[in-house]
Amino acid sequence: MDSELSPSESPSARARQNRKRKTLRLIGWIFLPIGFIGLSIFAAKLGIAMGRADLPESAKVSTAYPVGIVVVAGRDGDPVFFAETVQELRNFYFQYPEIEQRREANLDGETKIRRVFGRVELATLKSDADGVQVQIRTGPLADEVYWIHKSQLPAQN
Repeated sequence: MDSELSPSESPSARARQNRKRKTLRLIGWIFLPIGFIGLSIFAAKLGIAMGRADLPESAKVSTAYPVGIVVVAGRDGDPVFFAETVQELRNFYFQYPEIEQRREANLDGETKIRRVFGRVELATLKSDADGVQVQIRTGPLADEVYWIHKSQLPAQN
């Protein structure tokens, strides 16, 4: 009797069980990474949504400066600073954080910052986080395209 195998222990039954196990393992190895990536994306989106919900109202409002309008800078007598790239403008404002420091900065030599005194009419072309690309319409740099810091432009509602 020992030599007889029960139907559940027959070689064909064991082979079927092994195939089922291998198939389930294969399915697991396929869906495990997909599930992990899916859950990671879901967690990231949830974190972004929760982070936005915690922002103050002032940060939720878009700070992009309007594009395609004409504005006048330099009304209060302070110099207006222009840069060829937005990164040069950021570097300049980082190096000279105070208005007085910027006014007295030595712009000769390696800097590509242009300083203009007086009123300048500008047409806005593109907006960035802290700078606006403008085409200068009046003054010594007329018809040139430069970047200007948002703090030098009139406030927009």
